[in-house]
Amino acid sequence: MIRKFKLRDMDRILKIWLDASCRTHNFINKDFWVSKVSDMRNVYIPASETYVYEHRGEIYGFLSLHENSLDAVYVAPDQQRKGIGKKLTDKAKELRTELKLCVYKENKDAISFYGKCGFKKDKVQLDKHTGHPEIVMRWKSQPHYRLYNFQPSGNCYKVRLLLKQLDIPFESIPIDIVKKESRTPKFLKKSNAALWYLAKGTRFLPNDDFSQARVLQWMFFEQYSHEPNIATVRYWVAILNAKNDFTEQISAKTQAGYAALDVMEKHLCNHSFFVDDQYTIADIALYAYTHVAHEGGFDLSGYKYILQWIKAVESQPGHIKIDCDI
Repeated sequence: MIRKFKLRDMDRILKIWLDASCRTHNFINKDFWVSKVSDMRNVYIPASETYVYEHRGEIYGFLSLHENSLDAVYVAPDQQRKGIGKKLTDKAKELRTELKLCVYKENKDAISFYGKCGFKKDKVQLDKHTGHPEIVMRWKSQPHYRLYNFQPSGNCYKVRLLLKQLDIPFESIPIDIVKKESRTPKFLKKSNAALWYLAKGTRFLPNDDFSQARVLQWMFFEQYSHEPNIATVRYWVAILNAKNDFTEQISAKTQAGYAALDVMEKHLCNHSFFVDDQYTIADIALYAYTHVAHEGGFDLSGYKYILQWIKAVESQPGHIKIDCDI
């Protein structure tokens, strides 16, 4: 079990620290570590938030935190590679929403271990005590997202695609919109609002205000001129299989859908993407239903630049298809 450090644990954790330090950091003279035992006892441990890993009354490892800095994760040498270090690191992640630590550049095993625990390399600096280069690594918790997902829905697909391209883990919970299972207050129903929320501070949303306004311009266009026509016709034809029940509505919306495609084609004849010639959430919003427009009877063969743009979107890193089950 992992419990809070008690004063009576001091001698045991100092022995673990010294033994593990000398073994792991054999590129540093052992005398250095011996000289630091007193500081560990009288300064560092008392100033830290420390927890020990105990099994059947024996302490086999410990961790020490100071604010958001993970200053120590040490396991007795004869108990290493048994998962104790992972449990101690997970405990630290339970206690903080973000962590920083420093690892000597020569300590390849530790760098690999923390990388597997979700820490990312930040920068290289010199340790002021030894002069050896050390790598600063950081970890930040990510919110747990639940995506209530109807697989054929382009709106669900938009969010699913961005989450995948941002490498953000999420839980996919199947729902059936045909049965109106999404008609409850707990859902954020606007997919483009979700795109904006997720994209802030990422490469999928430009930094300057004017470019952000242009992203919104195209996302509003998608919601008011594109999606109500192209997506709705596809829903009636391909999902409800009710083409004959909506003949007049399909005729009107097909005409409006082609008008939206004409606007897109005109813009794309001079641009690779919709804003700043870079892939943004404006492209994700418009791609979701455009690339499956043929399922509603729309013929894209005459839209040269839209077809080129679709290929460009599909070549982006992390792209997934609408029917990809993740």
